[in-house]
Amino acid sequence: MVTLVNYGCQKNAQSPISPKSVDSLNLISDSAKTLSINHFRIGVNRQGELYNGNWTNDSSSIGVIFIAGLWIGMQQNGIASGNIIEDGTYPQSNYTTNWISQQGGVFMLDANNAYRTTNWPIGLGAPVTTSGSPKVYGDEMCWSALTSDTTISTVTLLSQPIRGLRVAEALYAYTRSDLEDVVFIRYDITNLTMTTWNNVYIGFYSDTDLGNAVANKTGYDSTRSLSYTYENIPIDSLHRYVTGFTFLQLPKNVGTRTHRIMRKNNYIDPDFGEHTFTSPNQILYALQGLSNSGLPMTNPTTGQQTLFAFTGDPVTGAGWLDTPVDVRSLLASAPFSINSGETVTVTVAGAVSDGVSLADALNKLKSEIDQVRTNITLWQP
Repeated sequence: MVTLVNYGCQKNAQSPISPKSVDSLNLISDSAKTLSINHFRIGVNRQGELYNGNWTNDSSSIGVIFIAGLWIGMQQNGIASGNIIEDGTYPQSNYTTNWISQQGGVFMLDANNAYRTTNWPIGLGAPVTTSGSPKVYGDEMCWSALTSDTTISTVTLLSQPIRGLRVAEALYAYTRSDLEDVVFIRYDITNLTMTTWNNVYIGFYSDTDLGNAVANKTGYDSTRSLSYTYENIPIDSLHRYVTGFTFLQLPKNVGTRTHRIMRKNNYIDPDFGEHTFTSPNQILYALQGLSNSGLPMTNPTTGQQTLFAFTGDPVTGAGWLDTPVDVRSLLASAPFSINSGETVTVTVAGAVSDGVSLADALNKLKSEIDQVRTNITLWQP
């Protein structure tokens, strides 16, 4: 059991913190936590999976995501290796918070509380302030330290995770009214081995369930490197909803390499479907923008090979548009290296918007992403 002790529980962020009581936040190895302070309610579990994300405001409450999270792929000692959260066919990830030295879990921290360092796992990358106390990103944060689960042997796809990997995962949000529809996910990735990792690929995967999950479409805004999902059939007559994710920060100044077709059902784009996605080699293929067979995507409106799927305009209907399905999406970075002992940071923003039309909702989403991207103090705290 991991215990985090806090003192001072005032909830007014404008007031100075003063100790009033001593409470223990007990975290168990199989615990999960959910953000609660803004409209975007999303949980994280001890497998590193962001799950059951719901968006709730004064008038609406809709589902947003089923599962989302970090993918990492590389060649390690000449073997294709990769860490993923579930792809749909296999309902598990090959991340874990269970370290050899301790059984971990997910911490929940509030910026209005001051915390002691007791049992705060600084040695596993837990963030600290300049004074050495636990650091909270945003106004509320769910934090955990992930490593590779090397015990999975029956599922070939998950059987070659990256050895010597540590991922400090922070899911956080703000109470500000202009950020009530936004969440941030920060990953601090550390190479704990004695060798340099070359050609590392990072991806952010989402199984998005926006309202009626089987009638969603995914799109890609190349200007913002934004993967977004929108309704093909509106949930109601008064609103149109859009949700999306983008990289705010990638290591070594690399950019987004690909927005890949990701399918649940094999009858649409079967070589990009889950049922034939079964080996660690295919994790690398996916992160490189290739099909399960290692073939490039082709834009059906141009006939040209491409690394970016669904770049059309859903408002005008022009260009390559998705087919309404139970969607998935995968944004992935260009390759980079991580030296022995080095830590690199990946930061993702997720947002939800609603409008009176698809154009209105999509414009609001893009505006939210633009605001967040330009205000780096929000995501480089």
